[in-house]
Amino acid sequence: MLLTQILTQSFNKQVVVELLKNIPGMTWTPAVNEHLKKMSSSFNVKRSFNTFPLFTQIYTVPQAFSWLDEKPECLKVRDHGDCGSTLAFQAVGQFSDNRCISKFDKTRINYSEQYQISCDTVDLGCEGGYLAQGMYYIKSNGVPTLQCVSYKSGTTGQPGKCPTTCDDGSEIKLVKSQNYFYVGGEEGIKAALSQGTVYTYFQVYEDFMFYVDGIYQHQYGDVAGAISVSIVGYGEEEGIPYWIVRNSLGASWGKNGYFRVIRGRNECEIEVEAYIQIV
Repeated sequence: MLLTQILTQSFNKQVVVELLKNIPGMTWTPAVNEHLKKMSSSFNVKRSFNTFPLFTQIYTVPQAFSWLDEKPECLKVRDHGDCGSTLAFQAVGQFSDNRCISKFDKTRINYSEQYQISCDTVDLGCEGGYLAQGMYYIKSNGVPTLQCVSYKSGTTGQPGKCPTTCDDGSEIKLVKSQNYFYVGGEEGIKAALSQGTVYTYFQVYEDFMFYVDGIYQHQYGDVAGAISVSIVGYGEEEGIPYWIVRNSLGASWGKNGYFRVIRGRNECEIEVEAYIQIV
């Protein structure tokens, strides 16, 4: 049986892990992962294929950089649960990151993914949507804080109705971004990272569902779909350049909720469509 067939039919089996472990030159560690089912319901983000303002500022970038080192208090890993809402989680998560990094908020304030999931009528709630729309919605409409509208879809699997008040009945106050810019390619993303975390598209192959640690490079398996993730830094290990990327499966997944992926060759299309929010 082909490995792709094994992955499709029984991707949570130890036999697949053993097959992956025996691939020559592996740079990442596979294992049976309790987050597999949650991940497979979330591969529904679509690329936008439109023209957006280009981030053109030029910065001298260091050899390696990570907001996990520079401003760890400004980053947080969240868990989208049983709703396919990676788009909202990373768009709103980046907004929260960058308001803290830019000191618009004195400490990190978590903004409400639920509000975007329930109220953005262009995207599809728990069924995903278009990458750029996540940015556009925050700029044009804004989102309240998580304290105002808490996350519920992770339990129900449904987007729910757009709330008219905060959970406690008080008035909803929306916060908007100033703008967002497209950044493409390795150098563009590195430059944008000097300003904050970067929101991007990541095409998921079946072997990624076994990721535990290391520098991910696609080895085998079919395309399972796509998710939204946030690039928070970059570096190099034993001659292999990598991005540091945040997922939204909680801190127990991967390396404290993050993974590394090889940098500079557009692995899984991670360098094609990326955005920086100017808060």
